[in-house]
Amino acid sequence: MSSFRIAILSTCALAALSPVARAGTPDTVETVVVTALKRTESIQAVPASITALSGAGLEERGISDIEGLQFAVPSVETGALLGDTQITIRGIGEGPGGASTAIYVDGVYQPIAALADLTAIDMGRVEVLRGPQGTLYGRNAIGGAVNFISNAPTQELGGNVSAQYETYDEYRLQGVVNVPLTSTIAARATVNYDDREEGFIKNVIPGQEDLDKGKVLSGRLRIGGQVTDNFSIDLNLQGKHANGPFQYFSLQNPISAGAIAGFPALGGAIVPLQPWRTSANGPNDVHENYGVAALTADWTASFGDVKSITAYQSYDITAATDQDGTNVDAFPNTTKQSDRTFTEELNLSTHIGPVDSIFGAFYMNEKGTRDSFYPFPIGYPAFFLPPGGYADYQLPQKDVDSRAVYADLTWNLSDQLRLIGGLRYSEDRQTYRINQSFGVIVAGTRIPFGPALTTCPTAVTKLQFDSLTGKVGAQFDVAQDQNVYGTVATGYLSGGLNDLNCSSGQDTYKPEKITSYEVGYKSRLFDEHLIFNVAAFYYDFTNLQVTQLEGFNRVIENAASSTVKGAELETDWVPDSHWLVSFSGTYLDAHYLKYLANDSLNPSAPDVDVAGNRLSNSPGFSGNLSVAYRTDTFDWGQLVLRADSAARSRIYFRPFNQPLDSQSGYGLLNLGVTWYTPNERYSVRVFDNNVTNTAYIVTQDATDSVGSRYVTYGTPNQIGVQLKANF
Repeated sequence: MSSFRIAILSTCALAALSPVARAGTPDTVETVVVTALKRTESIQAVPASITALSGAGLEERGISDIEGLQFAVPSVETGALLGDTQITIRGIGEGPGGASTAIYVDGVYQPIAALADLTAIDMGRVEVLRGPQGTLYGRNAIGGAVNFISNAPTQELGGNVSAQYETYDEYRLQGVVNVPLTSTIAARATVNYDDREEGFIKNVIPGQEDLDKGKVLSGRLRIGGQVTDNFSIDLNLQGKHANGPFQYFSLQNPISAGAIAGFPALGGAIVPLQPWRTSANGPNDVHENYGVAALTADWTASFGDVKSITAYQSYDITAATDQDGTNVDAFPNTTKQSDRTFTEELNLSTHIGPVDSIFGAFYMNEKGTRDSFYPFPIGYPAFFLPPGGYADYQLPQKDVDSRAVYADLTWNLSDQLRLIGGLRYSEDRQTYRINQSFGVIVAGTRIPFGPALTTCPTAVTKLQFDSLTGKVGAQFDVAQDQNVYGTVATGYLSGGLNDLNCSSGQDTYKPEKITSYEVGYKSRLFDEHLIFNVAAFYYDFTNLQVTQLEGFNRVIENAASSTVKGAELETDWVPDSHWLVSFSGTYLDAHYLKYLANDSLNPSAPDVDVAGNRLSNSPGFSGNLSVAYRTDTFDWGQLVLRADSAARSRIYFRPFNQPLDSQSGYGLLNLGVTWYTPNERYSVRVFDNNVTNTAYIVTQDATDSVGSRYVTYGTPNQIGVQLKANF
């Protein structure tokens, strides 16, 4: 019996046993307050599909990175490929022209998806909005938005320390300290150190290094509180440093005859096709640094509440990777990337008569550079490069200037009926300066070939895009703690330049647009013991952005039209003070309607008509189930036992929908036991994640340079223990 069927059966069995979520009172479902729509309200009152996970819930589940969110939130698929974090919500994946999911950390927009990370710890909650958020979040929220919200400083002196060990010799140390500075101002500092000394990806070549391991040091300092009765500030400083061979991929099928013909040395490559295996022999190392300084100011005035969020972010990475993934010195690569971003968001929340409104403005300036260098120790015959040759793909200038203004209104027609509306105008100006050159390395010095063999030297391209997105809808309270809503919303993902593809004419790709129709029902039933939410949605896409890799160049194409139809169910059930159970399930029908796609495994072949094929990262069914049992508190303390399971049907990663383009249906199971002392000052958590050691693909791409698909895998089985002390 397949692991997918086993997961389905276990999910149904667990559902028959019990229920979810931690309670507001010992035996009712917790009332969760969120700020996802830039106002504070109960999650059940939000006329949108949203899931919120508390910091305590994340810790009990053992979720410490973005990958873990997909097994706790419906309709979400995540993964990382060569350092690029990819988030797909309801079949809308990471857009190559920019993130299709808007990611915010403590209110600060993250221009690079890799910057969003849970490992800084001490999260208050994570909010995931599903569906286009074109009004409040703008151009890069076509799939939805994810808000990571850390714990704010309080007036209570205290903190905690924890130590964790897992198989693969992974050690984690974390600490939090909260200190009042005055009667109204406090500081909260967190630090996290994670060291995985044994890589998940085993190297089959004796003496070569295992991959997907390394060290991460991250931290946060928040200082804030009330300056006056109606004015507060929050200074937020965060940083992260990582180093080690984190970035990798594994070839999924043998190297093609065409690739060997273009690079005969590949004929001797060793290609291990088992999961979590590699034969990479090139240098594999990553040095990554990220920092952010943000200041949030809130002013309560007679005419409304004014909020300003000002932030400056810096990101630098040097990554050496073996981009043929084999023991042949074919395509070693070193990429250096730098990014500096300034953002400012200013909004005004008002309540005038029956109308609640938010007016805002957003500005972002992002400047970046990238240099992707390929030395060819044994040459590259297909490029007529001799041994010692090189190719250098440079982006010496990337300048993105983004401006937007928006308004969002809720008109309370009566105690039961509300009308919803909003508009956002966005303008994006992009400047790229690109260069691509070839040459040879002599005695350590790069000697470029003449201009005739150098394409688009220092070519400058300027682009401008604008959009008007919005939403309209209504919400009606059908009974106490029950409401229905319906919305029509539009979203927009900016177009851009194929900045690594200057040899094919510096082509641009078009903006991606979506119209979304959604209806939903939200309820708290049986004396607040059960939350039962359902939603149905229909998406109509124009110019869906799809990425292909041809040689070393990532080419972005537009699929003329696509649709997504689906339904979601979320339930939380607390039958008594002991049991907690949550279930979420998604059905997706996501297809291309019109798209002639170029297959990067054979780019010279005619385009393929993939109309009717499934969109990438859109399983027909996905489900998550969590069950927890909490004992009474005895003299020796209290136990919490939990099981978290997930199931996915087949997932395709490429538009061609061939068997090798997919991950077959699978299921996962995580188990954990936590012991708390009677006063919860100390705790011990023992866990076993991915109990069956199921190998599942989370990302896939393909290239003609090796004539193969390449993939990354989800986390293998890890068993560990965590000790924590509160003070």
